[in-house]
Parts: sequence; C-alpha cells; structure tokens
Amino acid sequence: MATIFKISLQATIFLATTPALLLAAGEGGPHISHLFWYAVNFCLYVAFLFWLLRKPLGKFWVKRRDEIETAVTRGEREMQAAKAALMAATEKISNLTPEYLKDVVSQIEAEGYEEAKKIVEAAHLSELQIKKNTAQSIKGEWVKSEQNVRQEIAERVIARATERVKATYSEEMDRQRRDKAVAGSAALVQ
Repeated sequence: MATIFKISLQATIFLATTPALLLAAGEGGPHISHLFWYAVNFCLYVAFLFWLLRKPLGKFWVKRRDEIETAVTRGEREMQAAKAALMAATEKISNLTPEYLKDVVSQIEAEGYEEAKKIVEAAHLSELQIKKNTAQSIKGEWVKSEQNVRQEIAERVIARATERVKATYSEEMDRQRRDKAVAGSAALVQ
C-alpha cells in the first residue's frame, strides 16, 4: 500500500510539473492545444489512481470508522459507569447523618484503644524479655569476671612463690636436696 502511494505521488508530481518544466526550458512553452493533451492525460491518470486505490482506501476508511465508533461506544459506557459511581457516592454522602458519624468515630476510637492496648502489652513483654536477657548477661559476665580474677590470683601466687623460692634457696641448697633425694631413691631401689 505504501509503495503504491509513493509511486502514485511521484507520478502526480511529474505530470503536474511537466508543463511548467517545458515553459522553463525556453522553447516558448506548449501551446494551448498541447495543454489539452496534458489535461486529458492527467484525467486518465487520476481515474486510474481512483480505480487502483479505491479498495485499499475504502478498507482503510471503513476500519478507521469502526475504530472511532468503538472508541465512542466505549467512552459512552465508561461515562455511564462513572455517572453511576458518582450517583452512588453522592447517595452515600447524603446518607451520612450525625448519628452515623458518631458511630463511626466511636468505632474508630474503640479500635484505636484496642490497638493501643495490644501495643502496650507487646511493649511489656519486650521489657520482661530485655530484663531477663540483661540478668543472664550480668550473671554470665560475673562468672567470667570471677574466673578471670581467680586465674590472675593464681598466676600472681605462683609468681610470688617462685620468687620466694628463688630468693630463699640457692643453687647449692638445691643441689644438696637433689642429691639427698637421689640418694634416698637409690636406697629404696636397692
């Protein structure tokens, strides 16, 4: 369809501009009698184009008309639905009485109170869990600190005892005690 349209447009431009091109050529241009044949040729060309393009263009315009009609009917249906929704909303608004509004407010307040109660209960449970975890953590830290203190005391006692032994006993005293222990062991073995 697009190629037929392009070709027909090019041919139309060519046929329409041919007399002007002949005039521009300087030959004095066509005489009125020559123009008659150009007009006849152009009319035949237009008739041929009409015959060639009537079915594709007819289908195009029918399809376009159907699309427009479909869009219009869909728009009318949507408009009716919107009007019905507007009427329903208007009716609901007109039915709002002060008593109904008080009921709604009291219901919202009751729901809010229940929700606040649930939040306070959840906060209380969280508080108890935090206290329990804190107590366990303190107990664990106390045990760990106690073990660290005992270990440090034991290390210091051993270090002081080692220093005392070194200060009290000399190498000579140590050798004598070893010799005595070895002699005592040798007597036991025999």
